[in-house]
Order: sequence, then C-alpha cells, then structure tokens
Amino acid sequence: MKIRRTVEIRMRDLESSGRGSFYEGAKVGQVLFSTPLEQGRLYFYIDGFGLSDNAFIDRVSFDEVLNVRSHLNVQLFSSASQSGCLVFYLPLDIECGARDLSLSLPFLSYSRVMNILVGLKDDWVNR
Repeated sequence: MKIRRTVEIRMRDLESSGRGSFYEGAKVGQVLFSTPLEQGRLYFYIDGFGLSDNAFIDRVSFDEVLNVRSHLNVQLFSSASQSGCLVFYLPLDIECGARDLSLSLPFLSYSRVMNILVGLKDDWVNR
C-alpha cells in the first residue's frame, strides 16, 4: 500500500529531528515508523500501531480505532512559550472498540505523531 506523501513527510521530519525512526519500504506487518513515548515506544504499521514497554508489544488494528482525541490547545502553546519549557508530555486518547488507550507523547512531536496516526488510519480504512 502506498503511504500518502504528507504522512511520509511527517515521519521523515520526526526522524531528521531525532524524534523517531522511519523504515522506508515497509510492508504490511513490518514496522513503518517508531517514536518514543514517556514510557515505552510507539510503533506504526501500515495496518495499525503497537505499544511497547520493552518486553511486550501490544498491537492495535486501525480497523479497531473509533476516535482519536487530542489534548493540545492554544493555552498549552502559550504556557510553553512563556515558560520556555518544551520538554513535557501530553495524553493522546484513542478510543477503540474493546478498550480505550491513552498515549503520553512528547510535546515537541505531539501534533506530527497524531497526524501520522490519523493519516495512516484513514488510508487503511479507505483502501
């Protein structure tokens, strides 16, 4: 399956900033992109994503994802700008059929990781 150019650009941008690893040419079942979480690592596949706590990878299919809710807002940007502290984590809530997940993502990569998740999910569902 072809990855949308905008999604690929976001993955490459995160890799070039040292906030992720892009695996070009990945096929279904292979890791396409990975990025650190506050605890563990988030892995993206063409057909879903996985969470790792260094011992176990819990995989979720994009077919299971019902909703993605961001906690990013203007007040956070303003507070971060005023304080100068850019190293903190925010939750990204993912509603799935059987369970709900909350990922703790770094502020500096939050919006790009969220857009990668939503973009890959949309591409998979609309294939």
